[in-house]
Amino acid sequence: MMALGRKRWVWVLLLVLVAITVTYAYRQPRSQEINSREAVPVIGETLAKPVVNPFRSRAGEESDRVYAMVDEKGREIMKTGMVIAPGDEYIDADNRRYKVVRVKGFTAYARYVGQEEMPAVEEEDNNPSTARPGEVAPVQGRARSRIALYHTHSDESYVPTDGAASLWGKGGIFQVGRAMAERLRQKGYQVIHSTRPHDPHDASAYERSRRTAIELLRGSPVALIDVHRDATPPEVYRRVIDGQPVTGVKLVVGRQNPKMTANLNFAKRVKSVADKTKPGLVTGIFMASGDYNQDLSPRALLVEVGAHTNRREEAEQGARLFADVLPKAVGGATAQIGGRAGGTVNTPAPGREARGVWTALLVILGLAVGSAVVFLLVAAGGVRGAIKRLRHVRYVEFANFLGLRKREKQGQKRQDENSREG
Repeated sequence: MMALGRKRWVWVLLLVLVAITVTYAYRQPRSQEINSREAVPVIGETLAKPVVNPFRSRAGEESDRVYAMVDEKGREIMKTGMVIAPGDEYIDADNRRYKVVRVKGFTAYARYVGQEEMPAVEEEDNNPSTARPGEVAPVQGRARSRIALYHTHSDESYVPTDGAASLWGKGGIFQVGRAMAERLRQKGYQVIHSTRPHDPHDASAYERSRRTAIELLRGSPVALIDVHRDATPPEVYRRVIDGQPVTGVKLVVGRQNPKMTANLNFAKRVKSVADKTKPGLVTGIFMASGDYNQDLSPRALLVEVGAHTNRREEAEQGARLFADVLPKAVGGATAQIGGRAGGTVNTPAPGREARGVWTALLVILGLAVGSAVVFLLVAAGGVRGAIKRLRHVRYVEFANFLGLRKREKQGQKRQDENSREG
């Protein structure tokens, strides 16, 4: 009985050790708050050397796979690496609206719909009464001081600077988001910038990034921006604004989501502010098939900051100019939170906590099994002795531990008593 009791305590202690390890792993922080005076974190600072991403779900990684949209007279309206489908629409730099009627190969044929009515934006237009029906009014008060940024296609990069169009786990797009976040922080916003990777760059990337977007929305941001880059020849996005070479920014709205009207009105407001303050920065608004997780917020946008053929430094400058535009589009954020302009959150990769738990559990089990095997071999004097003892444990000790032999003996005793009585 004493030996059996000790064996049970060994099992109990092992289970307690495993439980403590699992609890400790789950209690590790899921995000890290970075002081606003520190640099915005970049995923490349903590990951190993990247590899070129073998997945390509978007057209346009190569110059011969760029979609071109043309009007009835064959004049080019825009180029993009995104797939264009019938029913997609586009508002160009001059606010002319087009609708795609058919697609042949990589050419999308569109008809002119008309001149788009854009919201009027004054120098200090933060009055909710200026919002038209269906438009989300500018935000007022302290709640307006938070904006969330993330990257669904976290591999996207810029060839002239990064050396490749796609770097798995360490895309140059993170630095572009960092530039945008830093400028917004300087303007008084608290920036929630997720540097969580969502690789591979495949059809499920938006499903993975949806979890990130939902987490970011728990912080009640006034805008949710998914930062990308396009895949076109460099001249499509190349601009000179305020005497500096920059890339333009294209706004993308998913037309297959219930908040499309609100998202589009927000995009139009952003473009109106940009046209007034940074002419030429916003190249247009593309209403593409898909939802891009924009059903989660009425102020959700996908922004294409340049293309893979542009220099990343120019894209970073374009991102800063875009950050200059956002305050008037959402309602300028002058209030500071906690006495400073806020910081950036580095959201770990999904599943990282779970991987840590399983790793710790496997290490403990491996050590326990390894120690037991070594002890058994030494105590039994070899492999044959160890096998003999294992059989004994299986048929005798384990049965005793479960109480099977005890119940078997009690049953045999009752049977004997019944036989004597008969």
